[in-house]
Amino acid sequence: MEGGSDNLWALDDTQYILWECKSEVEITRSEINKREAEQMNRSSAWFDKHYAGMNVKRIIIHPAYVVPSAAAFTHDVEAMRESELKRFVKRVREFFKAFELHRGRKVPTFVNRQDSRISHYFHNVVVRGH
Repeated sequence: MEGGSDNLWALDDTQYILWECKSEVEITRSEINKREAEQMNRSSAWFDKHYAGMNVKRIIIHPAYVVPSAAAFTHDVEAMRESELKRFVKRVREFFKAFELHRGRKVPTFVNRQDSRISHYFHNVVVRGH
């Protein structure tokens, strides 16, 4: 994805998650720096150009929530810290495990419905944790 984000997930034809993963940042860092904010801003601009009119949740995986005044995001961005990332990974694994557990048997109700229902479940249960 030239010029795009670290990761882009399509939940369905109109909903996406745009990820920036700062895995090499010291866990003790207290702020998201200007360069990291600019990288998210470039990814956001790329998304807006290539996916105009689509809904997107922007997430930066980073040990800090604080964005100093010298660094600013151009769009709404949520920070995901280590504990939230671990919880998210666990939920994603459980989501896909449901498919494996039901191989050869009746699959869970949410899988039998339209793709938009799977997307809704994934977004609300896995991403948002509700």
